[in-house]
Amino acid sequence: MIPVRANGPLPTVVRVFDLPRAVHPLNHEPCPACDQPVDNGHPVALVYVGPGPDPEDQAKARGGLWHTGAAVAVHAVCAGVPS
Repeated sequence: MIPVRANGPLPTVVRVFDLPRAVHPLNHEPCPACDQPVDNGHPVALVYVGPGPDPEDQAKARGGLWHTGAAVAVHAVCAGVPS
């Protein structure tokens, strides 16, 4: 999971980006949506999936307040982001 700041509904695309050309921890990790590797050739989306295990963040999420949540990295097209 990747920590993100969030205050919206689930799931939400919080950021779309291209992986840097240099070595990146997400390179070659499987996309949770399609199981194909995430690599430099495809834009990546961070998708907020929830507040995580912290009770304070969970309470803030229920109240619609900013909190630290968890995101997963998927291909942008897998998240429904038009290419």
